[in-house]
Amino acid sequence: MLLRPALLALIGFYGVARAADPTVSPSEQPLRPCDVPVRFSAEYFADPEVDTSKSTAEITKLGNAFGASERGVHLGHVIVQTEISVVPQATCSGLQVILKFVRPVLRIASNLPPGSCAEALVRRHEWTHVKIYREIAYEFRHLQYHGFGPLSSASVMRFAKQEWKRLEYRQVLFDSPEEYAKSQTMCEGEIPKLLRAAAPAVSKG
Repeated sequence: MLLRPALLALIGFYGVARAADPTVSPSEQPLRPCDVPVRFSAEYFADPEVDTSKSTAEITKLGNAFGASERGVHLGHVIVQTEISVVPQATCSGLQVILKFVRPVLRIASNLPPGSCAEALVRRHEWTHVKIYREIAYEFRHLQYHGFGPLSSASVMRFAKQEWKRLEYRQVLFDSPEEYAKSQTMCEGEIPKLLRAAAPAVSKG
């Protein structure tokens, strides 16, 4: 019901280190090996744009278009494009993984009455997803690479992609049956009524 899918873009670059050549001037010598061969960094997940202009049907359609795993009626969601790149470290011979969050948007259905209990409940739920993304970014910064085989941009990218999926699964865990059931009983049943009312419009597409 309240889902926030992310679109993952992966970009990889890699510079190959070579042995030092005594005939080359110091300014042209290759960089020394990094103490930490692979470093991870992540942008801060900025406050998303808040959009309350779209109906439940429109939000549901957008969520499904972005690959939402649950095919139901959505009263709100957080959508963000996620980019991961692998680049050479600047001051030594190694790799850096950079995680970026592009244009996060938090949507709340326009048919939720402003200031109502149901609107506040959905808003709080979606802002919790934002908080989870910030926690994920913090953990991504503290990852330690432990891939197998020779170090390469491809192997580091595979590792980063795997770890991103593992960390982002926390969002799915938050959208648990228990969380869904709680929303059904709070606000004197406002949420189930809104979902039932919105279902015909969603089914018509």
